[in-house]
Amino acid sequence: MDIARVATGTSRRIQRGEKKRMSLPPNGLKGWRAGAPPRRDDGALAIVELVSTARVDGQEHYGQPIIVARWNAKLKTTAAGHRIEYDDVLQHIELGVDHQGRGTPSVAVDMTASDRHARKCIEARNDELLVVPTDQLTPKEGERFATEDVRDFGKIGDMTERYLAGLSMAHSARSQLHYRKALEAAAPALLAFAEQVAKAEDQRRESKRRQVESGSETPLTVGEALASAESSTWVKAALLTAIERDPVDAANDADVLASVLDTRAHAHFAAARTAAMRNEDS
Repeated sequence: MDIARVATGTSRRIQRGEKKRMSLPPNGLKGWRAGAPPRRDDGALAIVELVSTARVDGQEHYGQPIIVARWNAKLKTTAAGHRIEYDDVLQHIELGVDHQGRGTPSVAVDMTASDRHARKCIEARNDELLVVPTDQLTPKEGERFATEDVRDFGKIGDMTERYLAGLSMAHSARSQLHYRKALEAAAPALLAFAEQVAKAEDQRRESKRRQVESGSETPLTVGEALASAESSTWVKAALLTAIERDPVDAANDADVLASVLDTRAHAHFAAARTAAMRNEDS
């Protein structure tokens, strides 16, 4: 008997909707759907479990979930780009789709080169002011710097870039009185946003400092994180990808990712607080 052919045929029957009792793999993931994920040709991600006879670049997979990118004729692992056939998939979880199969809105990355350029222009002007003694900027210079910052800030759409630009503007406003007066006259809402951003950043740094000093962060093992009901599908998917990589590289990349997402979260928090303050004043 050709075992591979039988296994492949079983997988195909599952895709056609034939009911089959499946036990969850030992990782606590939920939301499995029978068969391969719908074919796409855009690299959309999914978690898959393969039939026992399948091989990944000739290697055993031991029934463990694998993160794959979807292309029309193949699936490719995200860690090393190994090819997997759709017919070898026993069950799957679509990332970005809920358990009822409904698509969730995709999060578009709205950070363009122009956003970064405008933010860097604001930061460059702030760097210029670093060498100016406190409150020694003239009214004319303060107006020029503030006007140019307001102009460039208006070009930024990405919230994280706005947050970083706001930090620079808050620093300029704290160190130079005439810059602050000019900014308040030209764009009082922008000054309020910059102040809220600076406050949020101060709180973030203080919270992180206390966390480090108290040792309140309790490390988890990979197994504990995968088994925890508090771990999201996104976290579990990231862990399954990370354990295939060099642990030092993965840890360093995770630190970068945590810093970026932390800054992004505070950017949205600062924007929400500023909007709420504006509504209260209106």
